[in-house]
Amino acid sequence: MKINLILIYFFIIGFSNILFSQEKDYLLEFINKNANEFIGSAETVSIIQLIANPEKFDGKTIYIKGFLNLSFEGNALYLSDKDFDFKIFKNAIYLWLSNEDSFNLREQCNHKYVSIIGIFKVDKGHFGMFSGSIKNIKRIDIVEKRI
Repeated sequence: MKINLILIYFFIIGFSNILFSQEKDYLLEFINKNANEFIGSAETVSIIQLIANPEKFDGKTIYIKGFLNLSFEGNALYLSDKDFDFKIFKNAIYLWLSNEDSFNLREQCNHKYVSIIGIFKVDKGHFGMFSGSIKNIKRIDIVEKRI
């Protein structure tokens, strides 16, 4: 009886390691999916620049950093986590992501500071609530906090 329990224990431990070690890295998959896209000409901008002069950047490939929220009909890059917390949508840029990409990236990226490369559009995003949008997103990277 004791030996059977020990064997069952090791079987469960070994099986769970196999299960969890095969977790997909959706962020890496997303980056690799877009790896062949030309992103070398991205202009580094801030959300403040986009809010102040959206027409200047319309249709341009941009590199931007901010606080990421991925949710149903609410994919957006906020100026800060406080802007997200207090629902200050005008301090955010809507992100046009497929439902699949949005869902798959949530575990790794949601509610973190990230950098994004994509094409800025003057349109106000979903329901016109935001200060522009980013389409054709080529890259998302998590920004590490300075120590």
